[in-house]
This record gives sequence, C-alpha cells and structure tokens, in this order.
Amino acid sequence: MRKAFLFLTGLVLLNACTSSEKKAPGKADSTDVKDSLRSSKTASVPVNNQKCEPGERLIFEKDLKSYTEDKMRGSGVVSFEMDVHDRLDIFYPDGSTFGFMVYNEGGDFYTIEMPQKLVARWVTPSGDFTKIDFDAEAVETDKDYLIIYANKERLKVKKADVKFTFSKWEDYISSQIITLKDCNLLEGAGQHSDMYFDVTEVDGDRIKVKSVKDCGDPGVEVKPLEGWLTWKKDGNLLVDFDYCD
Repeated sequence: MRKAFLFLTGLVLLNACTSSEKKAPGKADSTDVKDSLRSSKTASVPVNNQKCEPGERLIFEKDLKSYTEDKMRGSGVVSFEMDVHDRLDIFYPDGSTFGFMVYNEGGDFYTIEMPQKLVARWVTPSGDFTKIDFDAEAVETDKDYLIIYANKERLKVKKADVKFTFSKWEDYISSQIITLKDCNLLEGAGQHSDMYFDVTEVDGDRIKVKSVKDCGDPGVEVKPLEGWLTWKKDGNLLVDFDYCD
C-alpha cells in the first residue's frame, strides 16, 4: 500500500514539472520586461531620489546680470523681437518705469536701463544669442498691455510699442533646447546632465526628449538617448532651458 502511494505521488509531481516546463516558453523574460518599461511613458522615472528644489540660475552677465528661475509664472511666455532702434519699455502696474532696452546700431549693442539683477524666463541681449523672453499672462488678459513677470513682480508692456509672440507653456517648451537637472535624469543618462535635448512630444506634465547630436562641443561624442520624463511639478520647472550654438 505504501509503495502504491509513493508511486502515485511521484506521478503527480512529474506531471506538475512537465506542465511548468510547457508554460516556460510563454513566460516573459526579465530583460523583456525591463525593455518594455523603458519604452513606457508611465514607467519612466528619475534615476535617483534627489528632490528638485526650485531656484535661480545666472545665464548672462554683461550690462546686467540676467537669471532664469524654475518658478513658472503666468500661462505662458512672451518673446520680444527687436530690430535696430527698437525700444522695449517695461512698467510697474502704476505706470512708473521698471526699465527699458534699446537695440542700437551695430547689431551687438544694447542700451539697457534695468535693475542690476534681472530674473526673467530668458534675457540674453548679445548678438546671435539674443533672446528676450518673459513669463506672461495670455495676450487677451489686458486690452492695451502685455502682463509679464520679472524679478517676481507683475509688470506690463504696451502692446502697440513692441513686436512679440506669445506661447503657452506646452508650446514654448516644445520649441526649446533643454538640459537635464541632476535630480531629474533619464534612465541611462548617468552623469550626462550636460547633454542637450530636443522636446519631441508633450503630454501634460511629461515630455518625450531626444538627445541632440549637433549641439555643444564637436569633439565630444553624443550618447543617443531618448525617453519620457516629468518637466514640471507644482508650478516649477524640473528641466533647464539652454541654447545650441
């Protein structure tokens, strides 16, 4: 009786092993799972647990010290276009002067009367690198004035006096070159926070980025890298804007 019991037990175990072996080929390999996660937008996360603390960054220092900040203000960004002799006047809400900028003859010379420290989205009045962008409210917010932000203050510029374009935040970031913060790197980026990226897709708080091959030091080999990451949280940017020369 005992031998019969052992024989039947052996058959049950043998069948179980056989069934397991038959199912094995259909089981997802751990490598396949990881590859699937890397290509999934919802699974892309920063590669470390360091918190991104909002701050300011110096981007230009000549006739003034110009800073950009992580704090996002308004519903988008207004970009001013200046030709020779054009003047940009910025006022406080009461009409008093915050500062002004005039584009002079020569193409690389501006007369600037601004606070010595200017915190805006991106102000670099210098030849080919000239870019004059301010966080702003929608154009229709005021009939006569653009509502912009500088030095954490709400200011205004008369629409009739300037040439400008307004971009919602999602459109603005789509047109920018970005770099990654050390607290918000893509998986596989390692310490390559100095890499440049194009934004190829925007989906709410997340963007898809792709490393730029023809930007930066031509002697440095660019690592091909592409993926999704979070670009803003709680009204603060989690990526840095930059330019490509």
